[in-house]
Amino acid sequence: MQPNGKRNNMKIFKKIMIFIKEMFTSESGVVSSKRVSGFIGWLAFISICIYGTITSKQAPDITDMLAICSTSLLGLDSITTIWKKQNITK
Repeated sequence: MQPNGKRNNMKIFKKIMIFIKEMFTSESGVVSSKRVSGFIGWLAFISICIYGTITSKQAPDITDMLAICSTSLLGLDSITTIWKKQNITK
């Protein structure tokens, strides 16, 4: 029998894993390539920012474009979902 602390940790871990799975899954239940690409770009952007802060070096100019592209990918997924709902109601 597991102590209560380990049981609670397992419940929290399962909730986190479900959240991550749902974060990358589209409305139809399939993994969304736009969400995955946007998240990878966001992680790269954050990594560059942290590296630049720690080493006191200026980030390359392409960092701005990376932030814009990854944000756009995440936003495009929301916009396509809104338009799909409008087409169904008409």
